[in-house]
Amino acid sequence: MPRFQQEHVASLVRAMQPRVPECVFTQEDVQQVEKETGLNKTQVLEWAHHLRCRVPIHQRGEYFRTINDQKKVM
Repeated sequence: MPRFQQEHVASLVRAMQPRVPECVFTQEDVQQVEKETGLNKTQVLEWAHHLRCRVPIHQRGEYFRTINDQKKVM
């Protein structure tokens, strides 16, 4: 599967941040990301699944803080 485009990741991250540490999208989150990005439900849910696999639950808060800090520098 190809990597997500930066603007898609921005939308996914924005929707996911309120869901830390569980990092599970609500149905409304998925619908909003679909509208914003053009991604389909499967793609949105796969991104979330991969996030949960890559980042241990106790590190997710710090992971999102790091992402926000990187955006401020750009």
